[in-house]
Amino acid sequence: MPDDGRVDLLSIHDLHVHFHTTLGTVRAVNGVSLRVPRNHVMGLVGESGCGKSVTARAVLRIIPPPGKIENGRVLYHPPDGGTVDLALLSPTGRQLRAIRGRRVAMIFQEPMTCLSPVHRIGLQITEAIRAHEPVSRTEARERAVALLADVGMPKPERQLDAYTFELSGGMRQRAMIAVALAANPELLIADEPTTAVDVTIQARIMELLRSLQQSHAMSVLFISHDLSLVAEMSEQIAVMYLGKIVERGAAVEVYRRPRHPYTKVLMACVPHQTSTRKTPLQTIEGTVPDARRLPPGCPFSARCSEFMPGVCDRSMPAITSVGDDHEVACFLHSDQAEASS
Repeated sequence: MPDDGRVDLLSIHDLHVHFHTTLGTVRAVNGVSLRVPRNHVMGLVGESGCGKSVTARAVLRIIPPPGKIENGRVLYHPPDGGTVDLALLSPTGRQLRAIRGRRVAMIFQEPMTCLSPVHRIGLQITEAIRAHEPVSRTEARERAVALLADVGMPKPERQLDAYTFELSGGMRQRAMIAVALAANPELLIADEPTTAVDVTIQARIMELLRSLQQSHAMSVLFISHDLSLVAEMSEQIAVMYLGKIVERGAAVEVYRRPRHPYTKVLMACVPHQTSTRKTPLQTIEGTVPDARRLPPGCPFSARCSEFMPGVCDRSMPAITSVGDDHEVACFLHSDQAEASS
C-alpha cells in the first residue's frame, strides 16, 4: 500500500481468513491489504462471494464459525494514540468489546439480522448507549430521540416505542444506523446497506450516510457490489475478487480509468444515462471460482477476455503502480509478464 501522507484509522495487512469445513478449506480472504484513512470513505467493491463481508467481519472479530483469521494484522490506530492489532484480541474479551460498537460499528445489508424483533427500537438504542457510557436511562432516551431525528426518522419520539416489524424497510435501515451511531464511533463499516431497499430509498440512505460521515467526522468502510454506487460515495476504492485486492486508488481515477479487466467488466455492468428499457444489461461471463479450489495464477484468469496463456495461469501478479494513487494487480501492467514468457 502506498504511503500518500494520509493518516490511517484502520490498516489491514496480508489478511487471510479461512473456513475449515468437512468439504475442504474455504479461503474466503486470501492476502488482503487495505487502508481506511481518518475522516475518509473507503469503498470496497466486488461480486458476491469475493470476500468483502468476511473482511469487514474480521475487523470486528464477528466471523461466523468455522471461520478463523489464519494470518495477517488488523491494526486500529485510535486518535488518542497507540495501535491495537484487533486480529490478536479475543473475540469475547473485554478489550475488543470496548472497541466494538464504541470505536468501530457496523451496519448490515438486512436490518432484521441485527435488530431484535421483540424489543422496541428505543430500548435497543439506549442499551447501545449505556453499554459504553455511564448515563441515566432518561439521558439515554433523550439521546436516542436525537439520534432518530439525525437519521431522518419522522416523529422520532413516537418511533422510539415502535417494534422493528412496525417499520418500513427504509425506516428499519435508519433505525439500524441510529443503533450503530449510538456510541459515536470513529469508524463505521457499512456492508451493502442499500441492497435490501428500492432505488428511491437507496438514494436517501446514501445521502444520509454522506451527511452523517461529514457531521460526525467518521471514517467509513463502504461495501457494495455496485461500482458506480461505491464511486459516488467514496474517496478511495479497492476492488476485490476471490479474496484478493486486484485494483485500488482514488475513486475518480478508478471509475474513469479502470485498469484491471475485472474492474472494466464491473463498469460495463453499470446502466448508463443513455440506457433505455430495451438496452440489455451487460453481465460477467462465468462465476466466481470455488474458494476451496483456488485457480493457479491470477484469480480472474478463467473469466478474463485478455487472458495470456502461460502467463496469467502461472502466478499471481504483484500489485503495481499505474499512476498517482492508482495500483493494479494485472500482468497487462507488469514487467512480470515479460519475465514469465
